[in-house]
Amino acid sequence: MDEEQKKQINEKEIDPKAAPGKWASCFRIFDPVGLKTLSLREIENNEAAISCYITTFANQQSKDSQRKKYFLLIGTVKDFIPGLGKLSAAFIYTYRLSPYDHNIELLHKTKLEGIPLCYCSFKG
Repeated sequence: MDEEQKKQINEKEIDPKAAPGKWASCFRIFDPVGLKTLSLREIENNEAAISCYITTFANQQSKDSQRKKYFLLIGTVKDFIPGLGKLSAAFIYTYRLSPYDHNIELLHKTKLEGIPLCYCSFKG
């Protein structure tokens, strides 16, 4: 094996490339002090996570007014081809975050017509 072949193999091990339009994404909740993953979710079906946002909703508050309920929004695109802006679908996943056991509960998956690039809080 010559040096060029070794270089190509090494590049594939360090930075594996998928075919155009093929994606794999995940998100994790981690403890930055203990450097431990508390929860990990993979996003399937060739969807790429492209945005995220932590928010509260006015109609989803705890009865104890001192504690807010937090939600994680993840924006994804399916079968996305960068540069061309082609995709077959886009979604926003809404997860409830639990401050006690670090559980992530999927509440809703909303289909969109456009790419979910940014979010803005609203009264809910």
